[in-house]
Amino acid sequence: AIPERAVELLESVVGPATRTIYYSHYLRTAETRAMFAQQCATASNVNAWQRWVFKTPAVYDKILDKMHEGMVRDDAFVSAERAKLEAAAAELERDFLGKPPFVVDALPDGGPTAAAIAVASLISPVVRPFEPMPPALRDETTAWRDRKIGKFCLEMYEKYPH
Repeated sequence: AIPERAVELLESVVGPATRTIYYSHYLRTAETRAMFAQQCATASNVNAWQRWVFKTPAVYDKILDKMHEGMVRDDAFVSAERAKLEAAAAELERDFLGKPPFVVDALPDGGPTAAAIAVASLISPVVRPFEPMPPALRDETTAWRDRKIGKFCLEMYEKYPH
């Protein structure tokens, strides 16, 4: 079983905060918005209608405005989310990572648990963002990759890329 506190941290802090931080980098300027739209328009894991949307500037500008309004808001909100993520990551690293079910190869067949997959996938926006990325996101990503939770994420995606 996944400890309740870990579920709370992942659902209430890690998931929302990493998305806020990730999108704050891409939705900041016209150049980074275009970079993000280009990624969405060409990514193989994005469905056809979404690719079309991101090939149509008049449409994607409105969508990105709504994304900014809902997830990024302003610099103070992003800073607060970053602080929450730092605290949640420290708690996860201290109390959960490396202990079952938060280990890379925990199942009898050597596979990952749902808990391990959840940690890796929820922290991945700040550990493994799509390329190309804005320089400030690259700096932030480097810092997250140096942490225990970042190394855990990278190991999970290396062993289980799908």
